[in-house]
Amino acid sequence: FNIQPLQLSGMHGYTYSSHLNCGLWASLAGYEEMRTNYTFTGEVEVVTGYTTENLFEGINYIKKPTTQVIEITQATGYKSYDSAARYYASVFMEIAEKEGWMSSDSYTATVSHTGAQSSFVFGGEGSSPRLGMMIEGSYWYNEAEDVGTFEDYTAVTKKSDRNLAWMSLPVTLDTTVTEGNGRPATFMDVGSSASFINANVAENPGLMKACKDFLQFLFSDEELSHFTEQSGCAKPMDYELLQEDFDSLSLYFQSLWKLRKNGKVVLQYGDNPIFRSNRSDCLIYCDTPVCIPGEYRSFLTVIRNGKTAQESCEITRRTAAQWETFIN
Repeated sequence: FNIQPLQLSGMHGYTYSSHLNCGLWASLAGYEEMRTNYTFTGEVEVVTGYTTENLFEGINYIKKPTTQVIEITQATGYKSYDSAARYYASVFMEIAEKEGWMSSDSYTATVSHTGAQSSFVFGGEGSSPRLGMMIEGSYWYNEAEDVGTFEDYTAVTKKSDRNLAWMSLPVTLDTTVTEGNGRPATFMDVGSSASFINANVAENPGLMKACKDFLQFLFSDEELSHFTEQSGCAKPMDYELLQEDFDSLSLYFQSLWKLRKNGKVVLQYGDNPIFRSNRSDCLIYCDTPVCIPGEYRSFLTVIRNGKTAQESCEITRRTAAQWETFIN
């Protein structure tokens, strides 16, 4: 069919390929297991070694691991990074690279995120290559709108906007899910932000109250709904969309909202001393599950420099010695 399966920006491939790695890890592990990275309590299926058996038929460079379900405690929180799901997620990127699934754009350092988005939207039109799926953040649609990609598409092709949607990731490695026996999709929150009130405001009680009232207004149910209607993005809070706000969303953002409401999101918080004291080191975002400090910024660059999924997971494991510095 002459389709390039996975579109990716060559300029920002390290970011988006890491997003996919995080997403696959979470989806395969499930909500409860992923939360152990922040709570340091619960069960995790960990890799204990590797066999000589192929993990997938016909692919002889990926080996099946031996695994064991263990109980994570505050003293052994570092073992959550030995998750079998993290290995399987990294394996996907190795296979995608070696089997030629990555688009030609992913090898071109001058292809920006908006350039890759435009190629994806125009995929299959005229001389544009056909592109199956794009590796991106959930927010990409806004970026494409801002630079007029969809307007350009309509003007050139005389067609309406493309029917684009978020593709769910697998929740199991090699088995089928029977009706009624699946589990909610698991998503990772890999971004965070904060609001601050200037300390000088405390000298003016009226102004301080106005600042607090404004923040409270921003996080009211109605205003949260309006935020999602305007941005397409969801705040990490429990709220419903007003029907008129949902109806005004693009089909793409509607698909995102439905997935979020029917799934579970692993938020970036932990109510324990270890997490609170080492938050920046404990968060899973962009580079953290796959980065080799001082060498490579993402697993994709690891593979393109001759290493394997197994090697990457071994190098990026958390160790007991590292964990001691967190505890003490």
